[in-house]
Amino acid sequence: MIQSYKETDYKEVIDLPDRLSFPHIEIIDETTDGELSKQFFPVPDDDSLIKHAWEITYKTINQQVVKEARRFLSIFQDMAAIFPQLGLDLYSLPHLFGFNVDDGSFLIEWIFSDFRIGFNFEQNLNDSSWYLVSNQKYGDINASGFLSIRDSRSLILWLLTFIILILLRTSELPH
Repeated sequence: MIQSYKETDYKEVIDLPDRLSFPHIEIIDETTDGELSKQFFPVPDDDSLIKHAWEITYKTINQQVVKEARRFLSIFQDMAAIFPQLGLDLYSLPHLFGFNVDDGSFLIEWIFSDFRIGFNFEQNLNDSSWYLVSNQKYGDINASGFLSIRDSRSLILWLLTFIILILLRTSELPH
């Protein structure tokens, strides 16, 4: 093995092997070394699905509600960042909108022409909920449940999968 050297910001010289190998990682895109991570996806802030909802949290009074809503939005953005790697452009979809409700809760809605998805963060976080409703075109779906940050990854994945399947079926999702 021929040794290579790299100078760091601290002017230290460190030994590097000729070639780094990661046998457990399948290289999908050389810029990410096969890792799925939102830090490697150049999603402009203006095009972020969560930007509007995140900005509205700055106008929310209850800091506990703000903290949970932001945690949820961060998880949502992490989950959505995976889909471009699969060739699905979610960033052309409508953005999530945030609303401060008169009772002190915070509502996030994702509104499409034939259905909408909502996440409501209550002052008593145990009362927080989610919903999915559609019109007749999609069978008048009316699904809802309690919202737990602990289980939100599974819920978000399920809802994103629903949206992708619907929009691919109707050719409304660019890919």
